[in-house]
Amino acid sequence: MANDDLPSSLHAAELDRGGPMTEAGAIQDGNEADDALLYGVMYPRGSRAEREFRTVLTLSRTVRLWTQSVERLLRDRTGQTRTRWETLFAIRFAPQPRRATDLARQMGVQWPALLRNLEGLERDGLIIRQPDPEDSRARLIELTEAGHAVIAEVRATVDPARAALLDNMADAELDAINTLVTRIRGRLEQQQRLR
Repeated sequence: MANDDLPSSLHAAELDRGGPMTEAGAIQDGNEADDALLYGVMYPRGSRAEREFRTVLTLSRTVRLWTQSVERLLRDRTGQTRTRWETLFAIRFAPQPRRATDLARQMGVQWPALLRNLEGLERDGLIIRQPDPEDSRARLIELTEAGHAVIAEVRATVDPARAALLDNMADAELDAINTLVTRIRGRLEQQQRLR
């Protein structure tokens, strides 16, 4: 779509920002989409919808950048994939007893995907699965010494990167961010349960 094909309101937004619009509607001046014309929807500057959109977009991009950075770091230094180390950490910090079905729910993953991952971790000697004495159909999951060693290696790799990212933030700022993001996550989890 050429700029001449854009509705006049989009030209006004373009002039207001001083940059040309792209087909997706983002202003091409190196900034985020200030007038938030993305996916064919334009939000008025300063509106609640624009604030909500910017918040979700910022959270999404931040999580994606951090995740990509950590995945690359861990793959290069430890050989562990995100799926494997996230599962090991979930097992480590899950309430007792650690049943696979409870673990899948806690992690927000589908049972078949978790099962494949657990089989690989068990094959590599990082976990053991034993029959649950209270339910013969269920298996309890425990980390092995090697599994604990991988967690220590992951922490030794990620902790300095995390500290370098957040070292210029005050404790109160970190607490405020955590509180707000936790509220958003709670709403998302609630919406998922209702589906």
